Amino acid sequence: DFLVTQAEGGTKTPRGRSLAIPSKNTKRGARGGVPKAQRPRQLMAKGKSFVTSINGIRVIMEKKSKKKPAVVKYILTPNAKIDKTLQFYEDGNRVVDKVFKKHFVQAFTRAIRTAR
Repeated sequence: DFLVTQAEGGTKTPRGRSLAIPSKNTKRGARGGVPKAQRPRQLMAKGKSFVTSINGIRVIMEKKSKKKPAVVKYILTPNAKIDKTLQFYEDGNRVVDKVFKKHFVQAFTRAIRTAR
């Protein structure tokens, strides 16, 4: 399912009520993923995060300290559009067009030679 969506594009739907899309304020790991401690469920369990609405958009905000303002960590949305990021089918067709004919001719000639 994951690779098909990446290769063809499509719409991601939530398992529950909404998807949590990380904002620019969400810390990322070395490979670009969100660490488990920074995911929505863990943030909400800490007690310093809350769900609110800003201009009609539901968000998860985290309050670091009394002096600093709350920061938007996630935007809650009912679904998300996944852009086509992999050229899986195009690359496959290109390789087949480039390689298949040569290998097929060799294999067919060998099959004819060794046929009884």
